[in-house]
Amino acid sequence: MSKYFRFFMLMTSFFPLWISILFTNFISIFYKKSDTIITEIISVLIILIIIIVSIFNILKINKLEKFKSLENIQIEEVTLEKTITVEYLLSYVLPLFAFDFTLWFDCVKFLIYFFCIGYLSIKNANVYSNIFLEILGYKIYRCKGKMYSKKEKEIYIISKENLLFEKDTTLNVLELNNPFYIYKR
Repeated sequence: MSKYFRFFMLMTSFFPLWISILFTNFISIFYKKSDTIITEIISVLIILIIIIVSIFNILKINKLEKFKSLENIQIEEVTLEKTITVEYLLSYVLPLFAFDFTLWFDCVKFLIYFFCIGYLSIKNANVYSNIFLEILGYKIYRCKGKMYSKKEKEIYIISKENLLFEKDTTLNVLELNNPFYIYKR
């Protein structure tokens, strides 16, 4: 998985925050509440560009007709992960609402904090916690099964298909980053 894809996944995982910042800045611009209106205009433009580019690139997942370098996994146990995105939103996104995005110095403090989260997320490929993928209809499944090494392994599979009925079957999955895989029929 490329670092660009990880970056786009990071940006779309903060979708609620970007919408809130846009809303706050639009209100500030509309009511001229700030003396530094240029801060709001710059942040609105940057956020809109990043959101549009990220959405465009994430939507390419839906258009994949054929995965390259597929791996087989013999599924033995499947459970649906129901809380992983909510935990992510509460842990990483909600604290960022504390910043006042109409003030340039709060924007700088936010960027410092966000770059730290971004660096760690991209480095460790935290692609599983993405609200945008959930909006697109993908679900996250925790699966136990045997892969090419014939050793039992626990992985997370991101899929639009319901995998709860896929026990004792073999799935072809594409590795995003161990232990995260994506499945598409």
